[in-house]
Amino acid sequence: MQSVLVVIDMQHDFVDGVLGSPQAEAIVTNVRPKNRVLSRTYHIHARYS
Repeated sequence: MQSVLVVIDMQHDFVDGVLGSPQAEAIVTNVRPKNRVLSRTYHIHARYS
Protein backbone atom coordinates (compact mmCIF):
# COMPACT_ATOMS: atom_id res chain seq x y z
CA MET A 1 0.00 0.00 0.00
CA GLN A 2 1.22 3.50 -0.82
CA SER A 3 0.94 6.48 1.54
CA VAL A 4 -0.24 9.85 0.29
CA LEU A 5 0.08 13.27 1.91
CA VAL A 6 -2.55 15.76 0.74
CA VAL A 7 -2.29 19.35 1.92
CA ILE A 8 -5.20 21.60 0.99
CA ASP A 9 -5.62 25.33 1.57
CA MET A 10 -2.70 25.83 3.95
CA GLN A 11 -2.72 29.61 3.69
CA HIS A 12 -0.86 32.09 5.88
CA ASP A 13 -4.08 33.47 7.41
CA PHE A 14 -5.17 30.03 8.60
CA VAL A 15 -1.77 29.00 9.97
CA ASP A 16 -0.01 31.92 11.67
CA GLY A 17 -2.06 34.88 10.48
CA VAL A 18 -5.30 36.43 11.68
CA LEU A 19 -7.18 33.12 11.80
CA GLY A 20 -4.21 31.02 12.90
CA SER A 21 -3.62 29.08 16.08
CA PRO A 22 -0.74 27.31 17.85
CA GLN A 23 -2.22 23.99 16.70
CA ALA A 24 -2.12 25.09 13.06
CA GLU A 25 1.51 26.19 13.43
CA ALA A 26 2.33 22.77 14.89
CA ILE A 27 0.88 21.14 11.78
CA VAL A 28 3.36 23.06 9.59
CA THR A 29 6.21 21.95 11.84
CA ASN A 30 5.17 18.32 11.33
CA VAL A 31 4.48 18.57 7.58
CA ARG A 32 7.75 20.24 6.52
CA PRO A 33 10.02 17.20 7.14
CA LYS A 34 7.56 14.91 5.35
CA ASN A 35 7.47 17.27 2.38
CA ARG A 36 11.28 17.30 2.19
CA VAL A 37 11.31 13.51 1.96
CA LEU A 38 8.57 13.49 -0.69
CA SER A 39 10.30 16.28 -2.64
CA ARG A 40 13.50 14.25 -2.92
CA THR A 41 11.61 11.13 -3.95
CA TYR A 42 8.92 12.50 -6.24
CA HIS A 43 10.22 15.97 -7.20
CA ILE A 44 7.32 17.76 -5.54
CA HIS A 45 7.74 21.50 -5.08
CA ALA A 46 5.94 23.32 -2.30
CA ARG A 47 5.94 26.92 -1.19
CA TYR A 48 5.38 28.00 2.38
CA SER A 49 4.31 31.58 2.94
